[in-house]
Amino acid sequence: MDDSLIIRSKYLIPDPPPFAICRKRVESMISEGFKKNFLFVVGSSGSGKTTAISLYLSKHKLKNAIYIRLTEEDANFSIFARYIVAGLRKIGMKSVNFENIMGANSRAYILSAYVINKVEDFKEDVYLILDDFHNVENSETLNFINPIFNNRIPNFHVAILSQKKPSMKIGKEVMKGNAVLISEKDLYFTEKEFLTLAEKVGMKISRTNAERIFKRTEGWPIGVVASIKLYSKGIKEFEKSYEEMFREILEAQDRKTRNLLVKISPLSEVSPSILKGYLTDEEIDILMKLPDRGAFCYRTKHGFRLQNLFRDFLLTEFEKLPDKEKYLRRLGKHFEGHDAVHSLVFYLKAKDFESAANLIRTTNFLPLGIIGFETARNLLNEVPPGYLVKLPEVALLKGEVSLRVGDVKVADSIADRILKTETTLPVRFKAYVLKISSLVFQGNYATAVKFVKEAEEIAKDFDFSKTVDFYYLAARIYYLTGQFENARKTVDILISNLNSVKNPLNRAKILNSYCIVNLSREGKFKEVEDFYGDIISMLHSYNLNADPRYYVNLAIAQMNMGKLEDAENTLEEAFEIARKLSWKERFPDIETESGFLSLMKNDLDKAERFFERVEKRRNINKFLQGACNMGRSVLMRKKRNFEKALEYAEEDLKITESMGQGAMVGESLLNIAKIYLARGDFETALEYMEKAEPLLVKGHDNFVLDNLKLLRCIAKGGDVKQIIDKIEKKEYFGILLSDSDILYQYLNETKSALQKVVSIKTLGKFEVFVKNERVPYKKFRRKGVITFFKYLLSNFPKQISIDKISDDLYRHLDLKKAKHNIYVSVSVINKLFESYGVKEMILRAQGMYGLNPGVIKSIDFIEFTELARKSKFKEMVNIYQGAFLEENMYDDWTMQIRDYISGLYVNALSNLAEKEKGAKKEVLLRKLLDADPLNEEAARSLLAYYIDNGNKSAAISFYEKIKKIYEEDYGMDLPSGIVYLFERI
Repeated sequence: MDDSLIIRSKYLIPDPPPFAICRKRVESMISEGFKKNFLFVVGSSGSGKTTAISLYLSKHKLKNAIYIRLTEEDANFSIFARYIVAGLRKIGMKSVNFENIMGANSRAYILSAYVINKVEDFKEDVYLILDDFHNVENSETLNFINPIFNNRIPNFHVAILSQKKPSMKIGKEVMKGNAVLISEKDLYFTEKEFLTLAEKVGMKISRTNAERIFKRTEGWPIGVVASIKLYSKGIKEFEKSYEEMFREILEAQDRKTRNLLVKISPLSEVSPSILKGYLTDEEIDILMKLPDRGAFCYRTKHGFRLQNLFRDFLLTEFEKLPDKEKYLRRLGKHFEGHDAVHSLVFYLKAKDFESAANLIRTTNFLPLGIIGFETARNLLNEVPPGYLVKLPEVALLKGEVSLRVGDVKVADSIADRILKTETTLPVRFKAYVLKISSLVFQGNYATAVKFVKEAEEIAKDFDFSKTVDFYYLAARIYYLTGQFENARKTVDILISNLNSVKNPLNRAKILNSYCIVNLSREGKFKEVEDFYGDIISMLHSYNLNADPRYYVNLAIAQMNMGKLEDAENTLEEAFEIARKLSWKERFPDIETESGFLSLMKNDLDKAERFFERVEKRRNINKFLQGACNMGRSVLMRKKRNFEKALEYAEEDLKITESMGQGAMVGESLLNIAKIYLARGDFETALEYMEKAEPLLVKGHDNFVLDNLKLLRCIAKGGDVKQIIDKIEKKEYFGILLSDSDILYQYLNETKSALQKVVSIKTLGKFEVFVKNERVPYKKFRRKGVITFFKYLLSNFPKQISIDKISDDLYRHLDLKKAKHNIYVSVSVINKLFESYGVKEMILRAQGMYGLNPGVIKSIDFIEFTELARKSKFKEMVNIYQGAFLEENMYDDWTMQIRDYISGLYVNALSNLAEKEKGAKKEVLLRKLLDADPLNEEAARSLLAYYIDNGNKSAAISFYEKIKKIYEEDYGMDLPSGIVYLFERI
């Protein structure tokens, strides 16, 4: 190889800057990335990619590290290949020769295969770091990297540093845990790291100034370094220097760019929705290039953002503009969604209440949560009372915000005042919605129903898009007052108009109503779980946060199915979103259900803490007060404090009766019956069951009635097993076991009910349950043990010989060591399950091993194949949660089963999609394309569905997505049938 063609400095590991500090969180992510063989570090210029890696390499002194800093000239694959070969030679592979490898045909896959084989033979760990990969990314370099990415070599660790995410399937592999992605945000400094860096360079910064400077740099690495250097001049000089720096940046731009920067400065973020409505095509092009031209304008998930201090400086420039009012009015005219909120803030601060009223009047979607409801209330409190009378739109907005922050009386009085005055029909209708909402919060459902009836007459005269909130509220009120027929009719109105609704938040509300009224009440909790998963995914696709209540409803469905670990994770997500959005009014909902979940897990102390927190919160509605009392009564019942349990239960009954909730009154009566049953007073328990039954029969056809049957059977000394046999196949059996102490005790004493207690999930996340309790992974002690368990599971119910097990799992070991591993695994597994009361989880006889069918209650993939044999497609889709043993994706012994099940799942979705219509068909087709992205028939069906329903934006979005999948992910041309169909738009 002609080494004279190589610039050696380009593959020397760079020294870290002298002032660099060790950041443990970044270091741990780099370590994890190298451990998983692939690490991606993505961030714009100045974000600290190279510094982070060079510091890590310097500290850990990795042997056999190949570091190549790539430039645009290296995009020529012949040059790129020479540096790869030079790197191999540098770490000791002296026999590697460029000409011998490439010859006349310098194709990427040849080099890739050679490197894979050489590194694998090398035995020692090899680290390849490609810096500034964006300079060379093309089809040839990707053809070199992708085989290495797709065929993991245990001793080959690759890090790719780039200003943009490489065109590889990174997201999927990161989700699977096969790679690590360090984003620009991960590289930002924390305040503590900022202070550490300042101390290292000898700067003494007061806490106040440190916070002040750090807030303005926003943790941006290049900004942090610049700030610390400027601070040496003193805080006043620092401010001045920063301003001068910004002025230089501004003046260095051409006139059009400078005008654009000033023009967008009133916004904290510039979202894609502005691009089409507010900026010219030329300005859009300028904005797209801005993040690459400096550290003061950068991309976020919502769009583009100006660095805080730079934005403050530009705002002063904006204030000097003679036509700034024109810009503000254009903002109000063109912005939708969260951009309209920023415009509203400007109008209110400028005391321009007429423009604020006009903005509210013309904008259907105004999510004030993005600025915080407390902030919104404070702004609206500045509006003089005279304007509130003169501009009812502003008054209504104040009422809605007041309701959000718990000022129910303010909201109620505003609604009353508007309803008593002459006003336009749209304003009157919104006042009705505000009045109904305030009544619901106060628990006055009987009066709320009256106002719903009055508002329904007005709603008929409006376009449906303006009445979604009302119908959503009406469905909830009818449902909670036991008027289920009216609730269903209202939901039918919502669902029938779903396709005409473009606003994702309103679509989510409609689907939420459908879940509660049509699915939850019927006990179809698996469908509920799927629906909420789709709702949350849909909102995330629009960069919107789901209402925490949706997560609460999802958690309730999971609890009803006995999925307690999933429910706990879901409630944690609900808390996280509520905290992030400062939606304190959602806390009591989440805490109440967390209390019920803790009761199901028999964590009584934790449950008590949750209910105490709810009780101490102010302004919670009556519905939550009743739920909290019911929870505390169950808590006391489990503690055997029956007097206190009755006290809470009777308080709950009073609340539900005062609210006129027929079905809920039935559940309160049933709760009292359980208390008497637990204390052995069967006669009184039966009396309360008799009172509850007519209310429950009228209001429920789900698990509540099954619970009633079980409790009555226990009270009368009947055959509980017979009833259990009938309901055991239903999704919600788990909650019945945990809800009644009496029933649980009875089952524990019944041998027939305890024989088969092990349930195993293999489709998606692998989980093992014994008596509905999840067996933690760590209890299997070693990864090899759990792999052995999964292997026997994949062959269930067959018994496998020790020789075949050795060949399939331990072919890299000699037979003696393989057998030792098998004996150890069997011992660990049997002892583990014995601790749960299950004897002989693994049967062994005459050198044959297999799982014991006598203790296994269910295995989902076997149930799935049985359903496929019976062509029960709907049940198949419900049970399928993901690929078979997806953690063992590359193990030979899983592939055949996984492909077979995947094929059955695709077939089931195809059959269901052919028969369904409307929103359900859309959901099924989306799932089908997730499972089989190249399914041309499904793609054409979904595109046709969007076109036929007039949803042009969805059709275009889907077409762009499927085109990207074919061309970028699979390197194929888009089928002509899809192209022809798209041209119909």
